Parts: sequence; structure tokens; C-alpha cells
Amino acid sequence: MNLSLIFHSLVVMVFLGLAGMGHPGNGDSLDPIDNSSINMFIEAHMLGEATSIRGAVCVELRTPQELTVARVCLSNTSDSLIVHFQAEEGWVFSETQLAVAATLEGIPKIGPGIPALGQFAYKSAHTSASTEQDYSVALESLNVSPGSEIIVAAHVSVINAAKEEEGAWGRGKRFVEEGNPATYFSYMLDQDGE
Repeated sequence: MNLSLIFHSLVVMVFLGLAGMGHPGNGDSLDPIDNSSINMFIEAHMLGEATSIRGAVCVELRTPQELTVARVCLSNTSDSLIVHFQAEEGWVFSETQLAVAATLEGIPKIGPGIPALGQFAYKSAHTSASTEQDYSVALESLNVSPGSEIIVAAHVSVINAAKEEEGAWGRGKRFVEEGNPATYFSYMLDQDGE
């Protein structure tokens, strides 16, 4: 049997065991990374050590009508937050936007607390049929270190084959109680990220 295949299988088995334990401190808004996302997350980042993916979680991106159109997966190393957007089958990205901050106040907002997508530090317009997008955020730029809790606002604009367009936010708490459907969630940076 190929050594590379044995190593990959071992990494996946270790990851499955660790992912099943969940991620303490993240509350209800985050789910442990599920089986359908494991291979995508490992292949997207070519992670070679199980410790590098211990804190990995995926969050659904949902439309105001509660339709899941994508997922965002997060993990961290000792110096970076790794973020991977993945569209659900049948959808492609027209835009991805990401804001990350040490506190809720650090997320760019306008008016009565509504997030300002145009001011998000990480964003991409997609002109081709893109179903994935990666971002790497230096923890130093957030003035945080492993073991800290951060706030994440993740938004996508997607389109399907029928040319239906939707906007979706990462499942979490609403910025404002009524009106704007924008949401945010917290993520506890893994202390053992390498």
C-alpha cells in the first residue's frame, strides 16, 4: 500500500476522532466539521499534521429563508486563521465577504449596527463559476493569539443555474433584532494550532 495513502487515511481517522469531540466555548452557532466537509477542508489546505486541524469547525451560510447555500470552515495555526468558503451543490459564488475582529465592535458597521459589507477587509468578486474561496488572516493583525475568542462575519452572494441570486450569512446571532438579517458568530482559536 502506498505510504502517502496510509498517511492520508491516518490523518483523516485522527481528524474524525478529534472533530467528533466538538469545539468547546463556541456556543450553538458553530458545528463540528462534518464528514462531507472533511476531505474538502484537508485537500484545500494540504494539512499534513492532525494537530493543525484540531479546532476546525464549519458553519452554514443561510439565506433569510433559511436555505443553506454554502459553508465556511475555520481553523488556525499558531499565527493565522484559515478560512475556507465552499458553495453547496448547485450554487456558485458571485461574491464572498469576510470580517474578523477581536470584538464585535471591530466588525465594520453603519447606522444602527448593520455590518458594512463594502468595508469588510477580506472580499472577492467571482466572475467565473467559483465554488471555493480561501482567506488567511494573520492573528497579529487582530491583536489576538491562540486561545482567544474572535468574532466572525461571513457573507456570500450566490447564483444557481436558474439564475436565482441569494445572499447568505454564517449562522449565528443577528447584529440587529429586526430588519437586516446579517449575523455573526464567535470562534475560539485553538491553543494548539501549529
